[in-house]
Formats: sequence, C-alpha cells, structure tokens
Amino acid sequence: MTEPSQNQEEKLSMMDLLLLLIGVPVAVLGFADYQIVTFVLLSAIGWHVAWKKTDRSWKKLFLWAAFYGTVGEAVCVYGHWTRSGGGLWIYRFPFPFGLDLKLPIWLPLVWGNLFVLYAGLAMYLSPRHDVKMEKKGMKIAHYFLVLLITAYAGLLYRSININILYVFTPFFVAFILYWNSFRDIVLFLIAAVLGSAGEIISMRQGLWLYTMPKYSNEFTDWLGVQGLPISLAMAWGLSAVFVYRVSRS
Repeated sequence: MTEPSQNQEEKLSMMDLLLLLIGVPVAVLGFADYQIVTFVLLSAIGWHVAWKKTDRSWKKLFLWAAFYGTVGEAVCVYGHWTRSGGGLWIYRFPFPFGLDLKLPIWLPLVWGNLFVLYAGLAMYLSPRHDVKMEKKGMKIAHYFLVLLITAYAGLLYRSININILYVFTPFFVAFILYWNSFRDIVLFLIAAVLGSAGEIISMRQGLWLYTMPKYSNEFTDWLGVQGLPISLAMAWGLSAVFVYRVSRS
C-alpha cells in the first residue's frame, strides 16, 4: 500500500477521534494514581490511533508531541520560576516504586495522544493546506479569529510573569507571521478550548496544582481551580500549532 502524499493526508476516522476524546480523559482521570495501568492504556490508544496509520505524519506528530511536551513540562516543573524557587505547577499523586520523579511516567503518551486528537479534529474542520480560501466569508472569519487571538495576547502582556513572556513571545511571533493558515487557526482554537477544559477537570480532581496564586480570581474560584493561569489557552494553542508544524516540516 502506498503512503498518502502531503496533499492527500490520511484523516483519522470518527471512531479514532472518539476513542481519543473519551479514552484519554478516562485513562488519566480514572487511573492516574495507578501509573503503570495508565501507561498501558495510553500506549494501547496511541498504537491503535496513530501507529496503525500508513501515513507517517501521524507517527511523527505523536513522537514530536511526546518529546516537546515532556521536555516543556520538565522545564516548567523543575525550573525556578517562583520567588520561592519552585516550579510552575506540582503533580499531586503518588509516583511508582516510591520515586519522587515530579512528573508522571505516562506524560509523553498524554501529549502524543492529545495532539493527534487536536490535529485530527482540525483536519475535519478546515480545508487542506493546498486549498485557497477564495470565499469571502472564510477570509473574514480568518481575519477576526487572528484579531481575537492577538487581542488575547495583548492581555497576557499586561498580566503574566516576565520570564514566561520570554518564552511566549517568539512562538507567538512565528504564529502570526508563518503559522497562520486557516487550519493553524482552527488547530489553535481546538487545543486552547479542549486543553484548558481538560486542565480544569483534572485540577478539580486534584491531579495537579499551579503555584502562581496571582492567577487566581473570582472566575477561577468559581471553577474551583486554584491558580489557573490566564495564559493557559495560549500555551495549549501555540504548543499544538508549533508541534504540528514541526512534524509536517
């Protein structure tokens, strides 16, 4: 069987997308404390959805997401970001074999599976890269979505830690200048919404805690998630677009 060309990308089936959309949250929320079980379940989901595909782009996306996601979380968790010298967030469940790893062993599989899900959904909701947006309505929608994201970025410059801005700025500039196709925008929004919603649910279940209390406000108190960063949606959106672009390059 020949592999699809870049202009004939192999889409994930609806069953694959449903498996990711349901299976990943169930595995993480239901078995996070049993890390070996969570690891096995997420491995099986990743194999079924990404590795069985003939299109290698899904495998590359899975691997790049696993790599960049784990490295990024290690920097955030082990780094000295707060005044007390701690990380940006803390995982709050026991680690296997009595090890104080600070990061769950299933973390790479979560990143891989989630980013395959986000890209799969974006592919269904947007035209192919080689299809020009000739309809006036799509051009207007594209313009206002970029404007909305840019306005959100402007809000972040007035509210978040300067060290985070150093990391955020170059990725956002690349997003505006180069990663601005309609699919990129759709992927950004899907990751921003689903990633933030997943974090809110996971934080309410006590899986981790953000360490920046200045992020707390009436909205986060109402949600019951202490320290929810205002930059969370931007982080998920930019991460998804960056990893997707790297895996396709």
